[in-house]
Amino acid sequence: TIVSCNIMLELSVFIVSFVVTVHCDNLIMVQPIWRHGDRSPTTTFPNDPNQESAWPLGWGQLTPIGMDQQVSLGNALYEEYVVKNKFLSTSLSFNEMYIRSTDVNRTLISAYCNLIGMYYNRTKAVVDEDYPAHPRWPPYLVPFPVHTISKDRDYIGDPLAPDCPRRDWLLEMSLRAPEFVKLGDDNQKFLKELSDICGETIDLIKLWDIRDVILIEKLHNKSTVINDTMYAQIAVIDDQVENFEDGLGLSPVDGIDFAIEVPKVKGGGILWSILDHFDLKLFCLESNNSVMPQCRWMNSLKYFAYSAHDTTLTALMAAMGAKQKIIPFGYPTYAACLVFELWNTTSGPAIRVLFRRNYTADFEEVTHFINGCVNLSSNKCPYQRMHQSAETFYPGDVETLCKDVTSTSTDMRHQSTTAYPQIPTTSGAPLIFQSAAFSAFITVLLLRGI
Repeated sequence: TIVSCNIMLELSVFIVSFVVTVHCDNLIMVQPIWRHGDRSPTTTFPNDPNQESAWPLGWGQLTPIGMDQQVSLGNALYEEYVVKNKFLSTSLSFNEMYIRSTDVNRTLISAYCNLIGMYYNRTKAVVDEDYPAHPRWPPYLVPFPVHTISKDRDYIGDPLAPDCPRRDWLLEMSLRAPEFVKLGDDNQKFLKELSDICGETIDLIKLWDIRDVILIEKLHNKSTVINDTMYAQIAVIDDQVENFEDGLGLSPVDGIDFAIEVPKVKGGGILWSILDHFDLKLFCLESNNSVMPQCRWMNSLKYFAYSAHDTTLTALMAAMGAKQKIIPFGYPTYAACLVFELWNTTSGPAIRVLFRRNYTADFEEVTHFINGCVNLSSNKCPYQRMHQSAETFYPGDVETLCKDVTSTSTDMRHQSTTAYPQIPTTSGAPLIFQSAAFSAFITVLLLRGI
């Protein structure tokens, strides 16, 4: 928009004209990844009075509390990206949004609940245009697809679901690390006592199952055989185990750098899925590329969401070098959410990362915790810097990587999983365009003799 003001006066004046150009950052794409909401236990121990019959929906199912948590998260995402940023449309758009879930009931239903929180009854949908006139149909409910892939092939959404010999081999090797050995030795007596109470052998790896069951039973006001003191001790030990399982805080064994190799095989898939989408978005925004087949879907896409698990989020954080900075110990709580934003700025593409710790928390900035993004004055990180730092954790074809149970270190960067070039390395002017730029011609009249 150009504004020009010229005032003609019958006075002697000096007329000074200059141009003020204001460049604003422009949001290009958003990728949230959340943990499902509250669920029933996935299993329990023999001496637990609460077996599967105690849970109306069965093992591992999303509860009404979990549904409510995801509706709250969806509402927060709507407020952030529709109301505040005015980025997404005010009503559901099949072209703007894509939702992917792991092939698990609780994550699939979480995704639907999240969509309800975002868009249900926000704007009046039109009967027989947006939804059917059938008397049994909920008014104004417009269904939206949630996509998935079978567990045995999902190396992106669930780091524990597919068969992965390398992941299991790395865990076995990590158990030999002095930190893991010491933790087991220091708590041998406690683990024996816990095993007697539970009616089965409990080791460090099995400890999470017990912690999970007791936490859920306490949240749902059910009786437990574990007292609060013992539960607190379980939590302290398991917090350390969970970091070890993500490759963090361990000394090398036989030359294996667990802080690289474990996040690469567990979190590299989801990290590079996010980056691949951003790479393609930037590629397709170049005018010469927008007509290419791979850009037909991406041109209008603004929002790609993942409905996943606590282990997905921690593996992703570990692959960004940020897990212990964002969550020093343990796993994310129900409905926790990481959001990756891609921006076009006056200095080129940049990334911003937000974290919502639970279903009632506000979004907080965590960009400065990511490898390559520390000590920045801005709340956005140059995309190229983050991209280069992530190359250490590039898994290539994760299924192929998973078959390697002999290499103490791997470098998969020679592989390429994309059919389009990586982001340009040029610096200076914005890669795509000067967003929301406007110029105002201001005529300043310095009057003399008045």
